[in-house]
Amino acid sequence: MLYGRLDDAQLAVIGQRMDQSSFDAERSHAETLRRQSDTLQTLRRLIAEPTSPDSATAAIRGLLERTWNSPNSADRGYRAQLTQESCQTLAAIHNSTTPAQRSQAIQTLRRYERELTALSSAQ
Repeated sequence: MLYGRLDDAQLAVIGQRMDQSSFDAERSHAETLRRQSDTLQTLRRLIAEPTSPDSATAAIRGLLERTWNSPNSADRGYRAQLTQESCQTLAAIHNSTTPAQRSQAIQTLRRYERELTALSSAQ
């Protein structure tokens, strides 16, 4: 965990934010299924129909764009709302941390940095 153990008050903030969240499991699952279907259709089309490297690259780029940014404007708004709520929750938790918890977070992030540096230099 980034900050180490959270105290009861911090856990209560998380619980309260979860209760107030706009998260809708069915809606999120439907978007996941849409993305999976789009991926399968795109890949099957690329396998079935010979295409130039430029066309294949364009198809994959289009797939990535549709994966990151849903073609459904309502879903994009929903995802933006969830992102906003997540940021607000993280800010509330961060603002309630003790100096020891913040020190723990710094140590954890530095460890991540070392690990990612090692992984990137290994290639």
